[in-house]
Amino acid sequence: MAYYGLIPESVYAITSISTRRTYSFETPVGLFSYKTMKPVLFFGYTLLNGIKMATMEKAVLDFLYIHPGFGEAPDFSSLRIHREEMRRRIDQKRFTAYLESFAQNRLSVRAESC
Repeated sequence: MAYYGLIPESVYAITSISTRRTYSFETPVGLFSYKTMKPVLFFGYTLLNGIKMATMEKAVLDFLYIHPGFGEAPDFSSLRIHREEMRRRIDQKRFTAYLESFAQNRLSVRAESC
């Protein structure tokens, strides 16, 4: 979300989605964390210098998916997400289509609070 300018802070931990096991490691550059996602949900990315980068819509949904307890209004305030900027720039059709692919009611409810 930092890449898209949705959060104001620098990021010292990089979280990636993977179809392999969850794993984290630290280097002098920062903390790298890989979170497991079902292969059927591994979509919604573009290639950026040979790296698969989630679209803005997918990055938001992936964040909510890997943090199932997150999603209430105070939670978003704690992240300092630029909600207005996100709402202005997000492709609502793509967001809705991606959300439907997850087929999870709880995720849909939390995504509504974005």
